[in-house]
Amino acid sequence: MTELGALHRRRGRFDEAQTNLQSALDTYTRVYGHHDHPNIAWVSTEIGALQRQHGQLEQAQINLQSALDIYTRLYGPDDTAVARVLTELGVLFRQRGQLDQAQTNLQSARATFTRVYGHDHANVARVLTELGALFRQRGQLDQAQTNLQSARATFTHVYGHDHANVARVLTELGVLYRQRGQLDEAQTNLQSALDIYTRLFGPDHADVAFVLTEVDALQRLRDQLDHDRHEV
Repeated sequence: MTELGALHRRRGRFDEAQTNLQSALDTYTRVYGHHDHPNIAWVSTEIGALQRQHGQLEQAQINLQSALDIYTRLYGPDDTAVARVLTELGVLFRQRGQLDQAQTNLQSARATFTRVYGHDHANVARVLTELGALFRQRGQLDQAQTNLQSARATFTHVYGHDHANVARVLTELGVLYRQRGQLDEAQTNLQSALDIYTRLFGPDHADVAFVLTEVDALQRLRDQLDHDRHEV
């Protein structure tokens, strides 16, 4: 149930994911009670990530904090399971606009993953992607670009070019280039992300829809710039 729920979450099937993960949590709680157990923490992390993806941020934070507390008591603060929850909490805090707290969590997760796995690992690249998005949100575009390009290189090395994580980084790079006024680079990255997501998930997926909104924003910016040039 847990693995199936996680798979549904990654594929954007919210209802199926929620059903499977809640069933798994109920089973684990019945078997293990409310004691500290890694399976309960694992499902709580998945449920928290699912809730975060769907904007249920308060409930997501409760589940993620519960998972963090369990993992920390079981394994100590420097374990990769702790780092994974810190990554999810970092993304959640960024969504809530709590950027300092987000950065603290993400940098802690990055340090743990790098110490355990080295630099060229998918978990490190995931954190670099989120840090890149955070720095972009803060207007620190050079730092954002450095993190995102490093994440892209690692994901491409680990998974190849046609992977959802590669598409996520390309999307972030597309938005960043749009912010920098590098519109051709923005369009190239967004189109590549759109192509990957569409091949993987089909046209009716949330990630496809998100990239399409960014493509539309880019086109509106181009139209505005063309209009301003003609007005001069």
